[in-house]
Amino acid sequence: MKKRNPWLVTDIKADPFLYKIPYEKRMMVFYRQLWKGPHIVAPHYHQDIEILLSLDLYGEMKVSGKNYALRPGIVFVVPSNAVHLFRYAKGVEGTLFVLQLHTPYLVKLFKSLLPTPYDQIVHAISSLNVENPKRSAELPLLIKKLAALESAKNTDILGTMEKLEIILTIMRTLFKETANNVDTDSYNENDVKRIMDIIGLQAFSSETSLDSIAKTASMSKFHLCHVFKNGTGTSVHSYLNTIRIAKACELIKKGNNITETANKCGFGSLSHFIQLFKSVVGITPKQWYRQKTDVAVPKF
Repeated sequence: MKKRNPWLVTDIKADPFLYKIPYEKRMMVFYRQLWKGPHIVAPHYHQDIEILLSLDLYGEMKVSGKNYALRPGIVFVVPSNAVHLFRYAKGVEGTLFVLQLHTPYLVKLFKSLLPTPYDQIVHAISSLNVENPKRSAELPLLIKKLAALESAKNTDILGTMEKLEIILTIMRTLFKETANNVDTDSYNENDVKRIMDIIGLQAFSSETSLDSIAKTASMSKFHLCHVFKNGTGTSVHSYLNTIRIAKACELIKKGNNITETANKCGFGSLSHFIQLFKSVVGITPKQWYRQKTDVAVPKF
């Protein structure tokens, strides 16, 4: 019997038809996640706008250096290219709806319909409010309606038009809100993303260290650690380990032996790799190989 992931109980992509379409040509992806804590989704960013609705899930999220309390019935928005992470506490179980809107697709769509300059369209998409106390009570209802349509797996023209109408209504509601409230004087998101990119490039070398990352970023170690911790809520060291362990899970699943995997992921000590793997994933690398399931950490 296949064992389930201890954190992500199930991940339901309600309309499998969408996944036959190349990513760059999709307008949106909608899915439901049933989480069973504890779990941390490591800091990351992407082009998509992410619209979240918790049905009964409590947790914390950090977006562009600002903390938010994830709670039921409230719609949160992660703007395009915003650095963000999630934390779900021990003993917490709940459902999260996620609507991802592909930004390049939206920009092309708006540009074809509107005389608005390209830069203004990109700025509007990238500066949505994460949370707004005055956000329309209609939004949760629209997301639930979209979930019902997706679950019905209706791909005919009328069903598609109804989904499109709901998505456009959601976007129109969000764009009516004021620009985001991030204090740009105390938080530089570009620096955080640059550090993340540097770590990603150096992650699998055994020579990687805080010194090498700081040197590449042209920052002092103190300033680099301060900027990264302020923007992501986690340390450079923890983020590096998360990337390495996510890669290790992928390699082990492909049949790489444990010693080979440790070396490929930048670990000089096999015992340290096994200890860290178990602390992050919850089981040993050997148990992971036998289980053959997906890890509940982002794939970089």
